[in-house]
Amino acid sequence: ADGGNALGSGEPIPLMSYAFVEYAMGLDLSDWDVLEIGGGQSTLFWTARARSVVTLEHHPQWLAQIRGRGIANLRIVDVTQDGYAKAIGALDEEFDLIVIDPAANRLRCAEAAAPKLRPGGAIVLDNSDWYPNAAAALRACDLIQIDFADFRGDRHYRCCTSMFLHPAFRPRPRGPSLPAPVLGGKDAAAGNLWDR
Repeated sequence: ADGGNALGSGEPIPLMSYAFVEYAMGLDLSDWDVLEIGGGQSTLFWTARARSVVTLEHHPQWLAQIRGRGIANLRIVDVTQDGYAKAIGALDEEFDLIVIDPAANRLRCAEAAAPKLRPGGAIVLDNSDWYPNAAAALRACDLIQIDFADFRGDRHYRCCTSMFLHPAFRPRPRGPSLPAPVLGGKDAAAGNLWDR
């Protein structure tokens, strides 16, 4: 769960590494179903991009804020802080993207979430540098780990958000190219003769 993290335009973004957020912004997730384990401001980011989002959350403040928005493609599941893994296991569906970012045991969440991943999908583990056992559990499921180490909003230290890709993962760009032009960077792709 996270607070009011946003781009200068006001667009909400997850409180995850900027490198990961920029990569995720470049993906076309419009026909993806997302399981978000731990919601908040990030819920707005995923619901703006995905076909559907199921958010599991235990914190009353985040639950009230999310519910108050009346988002059509969002289903919220109330859980207890110790009940995330059980709630994940009780879901009778699979997901294209699973985001693990609760204020709870992330190892248990990772173990419960891995069987819910559709072929070709990905699992995101925020603060993966703090949860090496959860990362190892996901790698043990034959998922390919990609680390995005960078700063994040509201923090003075770097962090790591990791994606664990199913071997059939094939990203589709949201725009004309992937990677998308870097926020605050120079977009030289159009005039780059060395890329023709």
